[in-house]
Amino acid sequence: MQNETTSRAEVTVRRSPRYGRFMIVGVVIFAIVAFVLAYGLPRQGNYNPSQVFGYLLLVGIVLGVTLGGLVALALDRSAARSARTVAADRLDARSTHDETAPDAASDSLAHTSDAGVIEKPDTNTGSSES
Repeated sequence: MQNETTSRAEVTVRRSPRYGRFMIVGVVIFAIVAFVLAYGLPRQGNYNPSQVFGYLLLVGIVLGVTLGGLVALALDRSAARSARTVAADRLDARSTHDETAPDAASDSLAHTSDAGVIEKPDTNTGSSES
């Protein structure tokens, strides 16, 4: 048997950007810029292009994460302005069942408690004396 209760609440709905994705896109953009700068420009001095790329990539990762996060933060702030409040129904369903009656889904060796932890019954029926 289930007990169901319904309550009405006011909730705020808004869109929010995924910060991690913006940071990854920032890193990818700066990695491409580092590659173009390292291998596309003529060589200067006795630096190997792969050394220049490695240095620019390290700087690009820091800049990409920072700027990607700032762009996501700016978009999050602008999305907060367009948030709207709507009425929502909250449904609380609780199951009440007889603890002594066997459940059709449970087996005889183990059963799940309300907390989701599998409990195994004590199979020691005799007493052990040491």
